[in-house]
Amino acid sequence: VRAVVPSALHADSPDITVVGMNFGLVWTDVRLRVADAWCNESAWRSDSVLVCLVPRAQLVFDGVPMGLTVLQGQQELVLPGAITVVLEAWSKVIPSSFATLSFGRDITFFGTGFRS
Repeated sequence: VRAVVPSALHADSPDITVVGMNFGLVWTDVRLRVADAWCNESAWRSDSVLVCLVPRAQLVFDGVPMGLTVLQGQQELVLPGAITVVLEAWSKVIPSSFATLSFGRDITFFGTGFRS
């Protein structure tokens, strides 16, 4: 395994891609686990790509590095701390130019995972 993309996983986009080599030249049964939960969907895409839909239960551990386990046949590879969930993510700020800010002006943040 060369990379896990993204390594900082946002709750609104729970897919990860495992990039590496020697996953097999033809379709093969593969299972991926994040921390202690199996991915909802694990799939072989090519000799160098596997994909995983991370279970919602794992998307509550904000900022905690979690391990990724790749199980293919009888082979198991454990990657400790491969994924960290980031619950809060900004997608847009209005106004977009802080040079236009003045005292008393409102700033609006758009994104996901904000908690009250």
